[in-house]
Amino acid sequence: MSFVRQRRSPRILKPRTAAERRSGWRLWRLPAAIVAAVLLASALLWLWGEDRLGRQLDRLAGEARQTGWQVSTGAGRQGGWPWRAARTFDDAVLSPPAGRAVWTAQHLTVADALLDPPAIRIELGGLQTLGRAGSPLSRRLRLQAGALVLGPPSHPASGPARLALRSGPLRIALPGEPAFTVRRLSGLLRWTTTTGADGVRHDGQAVSLRLDGIAAPGWPDGTGSASLVLALPGPRGAAGLDLRRRIAAWRDGGGRLLLEAATLSLPDCRITLSGEARLDAGFQLYGDFTMRISGADSLIDRLNQAGWLDRAAAQAMRAVIGLISDAGTAPAGAGKVQMAPRPASTGTIELPLMLRGDVLLLGRIPLLRLPWSFPGPPP
Repeated sequence: MSFVRQRRSPRILKPRTAAERRSGWRLWRLPAAIVAAVLLASALLWLWGEDRLGRQLDRLAGEARQTGWQVSTGAGRQGGWPWRAARTFDDAVLSPPAGRAVWTAQHLTVADALLDPPAIRIELGGLQTLGRAGSPLSRRLRLQAGALVLGPPSHPASGPARLALRSGPLRIALPGEPAFTVRRLSGLLRWTTTTGADGVRHDGQAVSLRLDGIAAPGWPDGTGSASLVLALPGPRGAAGLDLRRRIAAWRDGGGRLLLEAATLSLPDCRITLSGEARLDAGFQLYGDFTMRISGADSLIDRLNQAGWLDRAAAQAMRAVIGLISDAGTAPAGAGKVQMAPRPASTGTIELPLMLRGDVLLLGRIPLLRLPWSFPGPPP
């Protein structure tokens, strides 16, 4: 039995007629027209958004310079197509009218979501610095982040306007201090309106920040966390960029700085700071605060290991904390307290802090001079 393979005759392709070609083009014409229309509309929308964003930024920069602000950004690069209009500036510089402070940004991006016009986002990248004008880099607050984003919350809620701040891993260095890293930063800025018992309407702002996964030379395991809850009740002042007049109007309307809680938590110690401060006639901050420390001995050891306290300062702090602990527990008529350094209390102690301008005092003992200064009063 044999099998003979049958050979198939070659298939002859008939040329398509003109009617068939027109029918095939009709099938693709509608999708192609839709895609072309979408691309054209998105391009026109992006060009309109870029033009609007550019005019807004030029207007804001012009108003800022007219009121004494120093702004340096350059022309910027366009981008963000198709869903947003964006301008990216390199080596941006901003300084308030008094000229005492300066902020610099290695990369600054301002973006406008085209499908949601009010959704303006500010993205900071690279090295950011804040400090006194003319001061060396080591004496400024330095922040290195891949992307630090300020914009509307991901899930906006009804009520007062708000802005969200979020970032991935970042590196922060305080003026003259060792750097530390943060795994995640998140925050929220809210504009509040409350009515007091007297029926008067009070405007204000509230800020909340949280830092997770803090790692520093004294605690390299990244188990630290910090949080801040701060309120600025008081009138918002007139519109415009004259910073000193706005601050003066806020102060004269009863504005104050209300620190509800600033907390630093580590596995074996915890610090909580709360209090209130106001601006005086010379635009200097005056306030009284209470610091609560749990595990003070471990905290001093960690600060010393991190390089934020030298050996002499650590011994002095132990002695001061020991004195305060003894003053709180010694009976009336007890003898003099010994000044010899000894281990600080491992329980919770309270320390009175006072802010007088740029000087922080423990009780009435000057503790340190803070690296900031407010602009002088308006002329």
